[in-house]
Amino acid sequence: MVATATDTAAKGNYTNVLFKVGQMDRLPLASGLADVAISNCVINHAADKSAAFRELFRCLKAHGRMMVTDLVAEGPFVQAALDDKVWGEWLAHASGKREYLEAIQAAEFTDVAVVVETQFPMAEADERLRGKIASIAVRAYKG
Repeated sequence: MVATATDTAAKGNYTNVLFKVGQMDRLPLASGLADVAISNCVINHAADKSAAFRELFRCLKAHGRMMVTDLVAEGPFVQAALDDKVWGEWLAHASGKREYLEAIQAAEFTDVAVVVETQFPMAEADERLRGKIASIAVRAYKG
């Protein structure tokens, strides 16, 4: 994915982007390097979401912005869903919306706001998950 993103940036002549491979709780970036951090359905896979958000905060410049989209759980799950080969691993680490937003705030982000929230269509197609997984887009700032 990094190679594809780097190639796409080069073709588009985007010179103000940086792509790296790393662990989300130990990013290979200097503190205060980035103006913006973007994540699309990644942090929800972290066992320690607070650590991932602290790392994003560390890497942002003062007044930097974070924009993440992610899936959050909205209720208890039946055992069949927890045992499911597709959903089970993610459900084991899933956070509720409140817990997810609290992890962002605990990392010292300010003006945390859910800017879009919808039910996740793939989950809606599965009776065991209907109404229990939301997709949220969250914007927050480094004070």
